Amino acid sequence: WSRVGRQWSLPRQVPCFFVISYLFDIEMALPHRPGARLALLLSVALLNRVVYAFWTVDCGIVTVEKSDPIRFPRQQGPHAHVVAGSAAYGPDATNDLLRGGDSCTSCDVQQDKSAYWTNQLYVAPSEALGSDEAGILSRGGVPVPTKDGNAHIVYYKLITKDGERSNNDLGAWEPIVVFPPDMKMFVSESMILEKQKTATNVFDAVLTYKCLGYGDQVDTLGFPSDPALCSQGMRAQLTMPSCWNGQSSTTEDASSHVAYPTGSWAGSPCPASHPIRLPTLFYEVLYDMSSIGMYTNKGWVLQYPLNVRSESGDPLFHADFLNGWDQTFLQQALNECGVTPCPLIQKAFSACVKNTEENIDDPASPAKPPSAPAKCVKPRRTSKKWDLVFSDEFDGETLDTSKWSFDLGDGCQYNICAWGNDEFQYYTNSSRNVYVRDGVLRIHSRLETGENLEELRNFCRSMCVEHFGKPESFDQAKIDACAYRCDFQEISSARITTRDSFSFAPKSGVDEYKLIKVEVKLRTTSGNGLWPAAWALPTESKYGVWAASGEIDVYESANDQSLAHGTIHYGGQWPSNTYSTSTTRSSAGVWHRALVYWDVCSMRWRLDGRQFGSAKSGSLEDGGWYSTPAEGYSTSPNAPFDGTNPFHLVLNQAVGGRFTGSMPYPAVTATLMDTPDATFEIAYVRVYGMK
Repeated sequence: WSRVGRQWSLPRQVPCFFVISYLFDIEMALPHRPGARLALLLSVALLNRVVYAFWTVDCGIVTVEKSDPIRFPRQQGPHAHVVAGSAAYGPDATNDLLRGGDSCTSCDVQQDKSAYWTNQLYVAPSEALGSDEAGILSRGGVPVPTKDGNAHIVYYKLITKDGERSNNDLGAWEPIVVFPPDMKMFVSESMILEKQKTATNVFDAVLTYKCLGYGDQVDTLGFPSDPALCSQGMRAQLTMPSCWNGQSSTTEDASSHVAYPTGSWAGSPCPASHPIRLPTLFYEVLYDMSSIGMYTNKGWVLQYPLNVRSESGDPLFHADFLNGWDQTFLQQALNECGVTPCPLIQKAFSACVKNTEENIDDPASPAKPPSAPAKCVKPRRTSKKWDLVFSDEFDGETLDTSKWSFDLGDGCQYNICAWGNDEFQYYTNSSRNVYVRDGVLRIHSRLETGENLEELRNFCRSMCVEHFGKPESFDQAKIDACAYRCDFQEISSARITTRDSFSFAPKSGVDEYKLIKVEVKLRTTSGNGLWPAAWALPTESKYGVWAASGEIDVYESANDQSLAHGTIHYGGQWPSNTYSTSTTRSSAGVWHRALVYWDVCSMRWRLDGRQFGSAKSGSLEDGGWYSTPAEGYSTSPNAPFDGTNPFHLVLNQAVGGRFTGSMPYPAVTATLMDTPDATFEIAYVRVYGMK
């Protein structure tokens, strides 16, 4: 290709095979907007009436979890996956389950209820290279988020010639067929590696990376040398196998029933062993690089668990596909959609997302049969009635301190400075940071200046004496160190708790509450570094300190607040802890209802009436929660959420910290200067029990 002014020109004698390869490269160099790519591609006519065509399925994150229904059905997998598509995804997911009932999808083509997933990317110390996910996390590794909450853009690629559809423009013509209804596809690192070995240049590689917003923005086989410079993100790009053996929709390894073409994806035929051509799936995952500079500056590196790499050191990851398409619609799309805007796809794009919530409120509703023997037996409920056991409607003029008390300071008094998460705020009980107005609790994070700044620092100094100056534990060195830190405090916020007034847990007795429901109506503010949360901590550390005794996150979000997370922390004491999390789309500036349901065997999360996550009791092997108690602590089969370990509520807004992607301090202070009303608002908190 040569560029003349604003036109792309094609030398006449370039073979068609290379036209396809270079056209592929041009598409990758365009901004991360499918419409922009499509506009250029549709303007290019190729030789012999062979045209490169595609449509996209744009999918948000539906969950991030360790389940993998293809390779580890009905159990927990070895590491987390970023999952897009059907909300029916989980360890028990099947093709029919994805399509069934009112299952919704995070993809913009509503007839596609497939599940698409890739393994989670981390930034971690270089000594973690080669470790599994637990090893990465134990060394402080941080998950790298996807940009703007999107999980994948999936391209359905094909070649058209004289009105026919195929993925091959050389030799015998191979018409494309739809995926078998129960198609499962796992593309392993070793499968990708073997294909990479046959690539003669980067354009033929099936896995590449691209740094957007910096430098030449070319495809590379490895990570960018300085990914923090990728201001528009780093894109991982994977072409999936498109040749099928025609015999089975999956195999024991979930891979050998499919294969790559013998050469490039577009210019080569399928091998004789896999003669049937499928649509070519092309995954794009755009990672947000805006917050990793503070890690890479101290030598941390991007890495996938186990750090599988090619012989030349290029990083590899794996991907999965579980077909959930409406087969009739997919066939129609293959027939009708190509190089012109397709009304069929646009019509699907405008279809609504259906609700998938399960009637958990009704104990008489039939439960799904267990797919594996249950280790935890749910106590039988004897009532259908919810009893309100705690509430605060915030309808007074001030915070009700008979219900709520304050957590103060920076966490150093508990030997967890910066609250264990590299947070920037100093918690106070000031009416500037926490107040009730118009029936709403407001937790206000502030960048203090002038007299308010001096007041914050004086309060901090008084807390130094309070924490370390008591006669029975007087420590002048700690008082001095604490006072020194006070000179740098300038961000204030608030954290309140029911630790001294109210705790809750499900029980198993006849006249006890066997199901607990926590409901919070809340509204967040968008801003770099803002981290609002409604959560619960154990009132007593029955099984050991964090996280052996557990943590329940009802709702938390960060930065632009576009994603909500429901999470439990469990396992051993830090750093031998682990967690399970589910994610759904959210938004700042509007009211949301966040709920968690908890019995001794399971939890479920909902946001605005839709269930988006679940967890269960179990073990590391079967994907459930567990506790590894510290020496001297007791244990039980369903710990730490077994009902004998009561929890209390916590409401707070942190500023900065690992959950925000370790947002740099200048970005956080800029947010607080530009957003003077950086508040976390709560209209009510209610806890119910059902016997």
